[in-house]
Formats: sequence, structure tokens, C-alpha cells
Amino acid sequence: MGKLHNIYKYKHGAKVLALLFMLCFGKSWGQNIFIQVLLEERSPAGWSFTAIGGTYTSAGNFGNSSPSLQFDNTNDRVVTESFVCGDQLSFWVKGQGTNATSALLVEGFNGTIWTTIVNLTPLPTTGTVYSYAISTTIIQIRFTYTKSVGNLALDDVTVRQGNCATNTITTDLVNNPPFALTDCTVTASGTVTFSSTGTFNVGNNYTAQLSDASGSFASSVAIGSISSTANTGVVSFTIPAGTPSGTGYMIRVVSDNPVITGSNSSVFTITTTCTPTITPGGTITACAFSGAMSIFDKCNNGQGCTTGCDLSTYSNLGYTVL
Repeated sequence: MGKLHNIYKYKHGAKVLALLFMLCFGKSWGQNIFIQVLLEERSPAGWSFTAIGGTYTSAGNFGNSSPSLQFDNTNDRVVTESFVCGDQLSFWVKGQGTNATSALLVEGFNGTIWTTIVNLTPLPTTGTVYSYAISTTIIQIRFTYTKSVGNLALDDVTVRQGNCATNTITTDLVNNPPFALTDCTVTASGTVTFSSTGTFNVGNNYTAQLSDASGSFASSVAIGSISSTANTGVVSFTIPAGTPSGTGYMIRVVSDNPVITGSNSSVFTITTTCTPTITPGGTITACAFSGAMSIFDKCNNGQGCTTGCDLSTYSNLGYTVL
């Protein structure tokens, strides 16, 4: 599992209390180097302990090795030293006579704010290891106890090295524009190829996103995806029915594990031929609007089509007035 280094020793007379905290820093993905910390009831360099009550040394009350830290009051707290590029946090914990409302709040710090990873309640009454995915932007972990009844034992805090290599996605060829939607209900299909660099994790999805007609992705539409960790691929997509005509459309490929936004494709054209028919008092499928809408919603301020309602104003939207 890698070598042990950075061993801190703090002695109180002849007594050394050993608490194993493991911060894993990998030289390559999946290879761990541990920091082993030997300490008393105070924190080693880079760590912060607040009001820690002592340790537990009896069998069943520590993780990999004795002792564990004792949290015996509300707001007892431990903050880890800083680390880089962690993607998973794990720790051993046990409630010592706790009830359903005693809790351990676990937070991550990204250099600006603390955010909750988990508020663990109720606490387990047998020693249990918990693991949570964390953002690689987190640089410290904070554990804070809220006591109702009983104490808390904490041990074996581990942060796994993540993938902080620079990942990129290049959106390549879109096949085969221009795309023609020949009716309000007709879609169009195609494919987009992409290439990427860096490591993509198991469960990653590459998704093709469609811009608006001016090339903006502010309100992009997901039009296809594949589950893959490969550095090349092809995403099949479907352009939705009713997409407005335009000459400035683009597609980009994005991923979700890790979250990476790819480059934009070349611009292409979508042509929509849609001439719905308006029947007074009925409903229309309107490509220029969103979904089905009643003629009463657009005529005479919602009061219905009367003699004084001029339907000719709808002709410039591509409608045919009967």
C-alpha cells in the first residue's frame, strides 16, 4: 500500500499514545502513500484538535490499531492537515452509548467555504467504516460532534488520491448536417465523434449537448449520451422535433466523472418546415411557441375569438389561418 513517512511523535513522560490517521497521496492513480501520525491528545503539525477528551484503547473501540480519538462534548472537533487532489474520504467511527440524535458532521473545505459531506446520525454502536466521494477541489476535512447522549470514537481517517491530471474533451465531426425537420413532429438523427485526454472514472457518461441557433450553450439541450471511460468515442444523438431553424447551431461533448466541458463543434444548419393549422376554439401545435396551446391563450386577451379578434397577426409566425 505504499511506504510510511512523516512520523510525528509526542511523548508525555514515558507514554506514547498512537492514533493512526492516513492521508493517502498517490504517485499514480490507485497507488497510495500513507501518513502515519503518532500523537497524544493533541494534534500533529498541520492538524487542529478542539476539546478532544482523550482516547479509547480497549478492544472494539478503535479501528486498525489502538487508540481512537474520544469526542465527549458538543463542538469537539478535528480538522485535518491540507492535502491536494483527494477524491474519496473514509473513516472509522463508533458511538459510545449515543442515542438517535447524537451526530457527527463531516465537512470539506475548498479554500473558500466549508460544505457538508455527511451529517452522520444516528451513530453506529459498533465500529463502522464509512466512505464518501469528495470533490478534488477539497483541501481539508473537518469532523464536528454534536452530543445528545454518549461519546464518539473516531479513527482511520483516509483521503484517497484522485485524478487531478488535466482532462480535456475535443468535439470532432458532426454527421451529417444540415439537418431537416420536415414536420412539427419529426426529429433528426446524427452522430458526433470526440476524443479526450486524461483518466475518466468508471460510470462516466459522455453527453452531446446542442446549442441554440446562435451557438450559445446557456440553455443547452442534451441530445444523446454514452457510458464510457475511453478517450475516443461516438455519441449518437437526436435533434428534437420543433427545434427552430437556424444556421449557427453547434454541438459539444461533456463528461460527468470527472466533470469536463468539451470544445464546440463547427457550426451547422437546422431547417424546420412546420406550418400548423389554427382552428378557432381548438388547439394548435405551435413550433414557434412551446408545446400545445389554445387559440384562446393568444386571441383577444384570453377572452376567446370574437368578431373583433384579428387572426391574421398569426400568419407571420408561419401559421395558416382558416
